[in-house]
Amino acid sequence: MPVDIPVIFAICIILALLAYGLRALDWQASLTALIIGLVVGVFGDLTWLLVLIIFLFVSFAATKYKYSFKSSIGESEGKKGERRWNNVVANGTIPALIAVLSSFALPKELAGVLFITAISAALSDTLASEIGIISDRVYLITNMKKVERGTNGGVSFLGTNAAFFGALFMSLAGWIILSAFSFLPGRTLILIPVFIGFLCCQIDSILGATLEGKILTKDTVNLVSMGAGALIAWVIIWIVCC
Repeated sequence: MPVDIPVIFAICIILALLAYGLRALDWQASLTALIIGLVVGVFGDLTWLLVLIIFLFVSFAATKYKYSFKSSIGESEGKKGERRWNNVVANGTIPALIAVLSSFALPKELAGVLFITAISAALSDTLASEIGIISDRVYLITNMKKVERGTNGGVSFLGTNAAFFGALFMSLAGWIILSAFSFLPGRTLILIPVFIGFLCCQIDSILGATLEGKILTKDTVNLVSMGAGALIAWVIIWIVCC
């Protein structure tokens, strides 16, 4: 609603400055996050922005988890854990697009489920990467042969469990927040962001093992997997509800 726009704008500016101050994002990423936050808040609503904020802070905590160890093996983000603009674009484009479509082309309830699914996928992949990297038993997802930490498409028991927890946590948090202020279609549909979010992480790993470094970059892998997850969720909702 128009009355929310000044509040959304103020929140986004404060969060962008906070993210930069905490070294969660560099200045370019902070500016990019400001823009994406505004899009999500204005075209979605304030509750959608809150879901995005939760994702940002949980991701930051995961990035900082055992940061010294990650840095020692050359698998850390930035100089102090800060993420760059391209990472923000990779994780924020699909949620922002869904927010825009919710104002013009999609019913708000359907868009809400798709939005939670996209954020669930983003957190699932983030936790898989940030937690899984500390595991010393990593296997290539396409053939399950043991590989080195940081190998594209590498998965581990620890990382897989972290991925599922990320999808579950973000789905529950998003569903609770959006349900408190708006209608979401059918409580059982919460299973869609949980399992599709987790599935997206596996799609990400498969693309990483097969196409990353060839025709896709790490960021485009994230973007494609999240987009695929949103489309799968859309099809499932259409089948279930129609």
